[in-house]
Amino acid sequence: FSVDIPTVWDMVDCFPQPTSISAVEIAKEIRHTKKRFTASIAATDQMRIDVNADVSIPHHYRPSIQPSQLRAKIKTVGYEGREQYLGEWKETIESECKKRGYAFVINPENLADCDLLVGFRGRKWRNYMTDSWKSNVKMVNAVAACVPFIAFPECGYREMDLPFCGVLEPSGISS
Repeated sequence: FSVDIPTVWDMVDCFPQPTSISAVEIAKEIRHTKKRFTASIAATDQMRIDVNADVSIPHHYRPSIQPSQLRAKIKTVGYEGREQYLGEWKETIESECKKRGYAFVINPENLADCDLLVGFRGRKWRNYMTDSWKSNVKMVNAVAACVPFIAFPECGYREMDLPFCGVLEPSGISS
């Protein structure tokens, strides 16, 4: 990078997942790396604090998302993301959907075709950084599609001050 050209580092997902490296060590590395940039953007307020970023800016939804036509009954539950990241949640979600006669779709082509969206991460894939530094993008995409959102209450979702149903354990979605 040239010091004459201002550069901004958007620190979204700039940490390995999963990792055995502590959040303290990764935050230290991020603080060192960010010195090469004119400014830095964190995905959450907590990340901004932890890595001393200049600002935090929540994600915006994908502009191509169309609002859903609300139905009287749920037919389809959707999840955006890599299937493996669902971990132990996947089996429970599939079982609960089957009991209720809902379809469960991973990476639906159109979020507006879903009546409910979920945002969960299996234990293997969770740590302080994913709980505190991951962005709100799944939530804002659900909001843009006018679809209710149920998720593990990660920092990126809580900081948005938007309505969603936070669930801590897979057993919580069966009640």
